[in-house]
Amino acid sequence: MDNMEQNSNRTFIHNYPNSNIITTIYYESGGKSHLRKYIIHSLGIYPSNVKKIKRTSKNCPEYEIPDNYKVETTLEGYDIICETNYSSNGTVKFILNWKDSQGIDRYISNNNSASGVGKDFLMVIY
Repeated sequence: MDNMEQNSNRTFIHNYPNSNIITTIYYESGGKSHLRKYIIHSLGIYPSNVKKIKRTSKNCPEYEIPDNYKVETTLEGYDIICETNYSSNGTVKFILNWKDSQGIDRYISNNNSASGVGKDFLMVIY
């Protein structure tokens, strides 16, 4: 049975742990909705020196970042795999892997944030 959870303007639909697929629906203020499917390959682990995401405002919650987290989704027509990996000095590397329009494996990484590597990805494909 699928579960639905509401988080501000996003709805999460999942049957975890029976299924590794999570579907989200994002609602814009004008009512337009955006559907995205995620396939969780690895939830990773939380190291003793766990890092937290950077807040975009004071009201944003802080989430811990797991090591070896791996999720797949489609963005701008590309199937991408998103990963987090901690280095030996405790910094987190955010990595995106995808195949380009010629089928060549590509990747990009960023040591600052998941949104940073997402912005970097969009700069590469456009």
